[in-house]
Amino acid sequence: MLRFTAAILVLSLSLSAGSELRQHSASSRGGAKFWPFTSAATEAAPNPEPAKKDVRPAIEGAKDAVLMSATFGRKTAQLCQDAPDEQRKLCRQMAGQRLFCALLQRHARKYDGMSGVAEERAKCDRIDIMVNSVEAAKDVQLERDANAD
Repeated sequence: MLRFTAAILVLSLSLSAGSELRQHSASSRGGAKFWPFTSAATEAAPNPEPAKKDVRPAIEGAKDAVLMSATFGRKTAQLCQDAPDEQRKLCRQMAGQRLFCALLQRHARKYDGMSGVAEERAKCDRIDIMVNSVEAAKDVQLERDANAD
């Protein structure tokens, strides 16, 4: 029984000494783990600076969010309810663009810092606001038909 107790004592001391050595070794290397296939003095690769890109939010994201909203969909459907079936999709696209232009004009300060605002405003400047969306869709369809002949 004495031998068995002595063997257990020696085994526990060797295990605790081994764990102590591992902790001391890791702390002396600054906590870095040993990997046998790397050189002792590894050079850090220079970090190239990423190319600076425009970090401003894009107007396209805001426009897509507005155009895809349920409220906007109901409003364009209401504006184009009198359009013939074959022109309804075109009418809703044109009504959506017109409504977004009105929103862009009404909330100009909110969108001023976004990229692509100048292009959107240029599109809005080309829209004839005196013609409603149904009439505009008819005009576009007539122009397409005339150009197809």
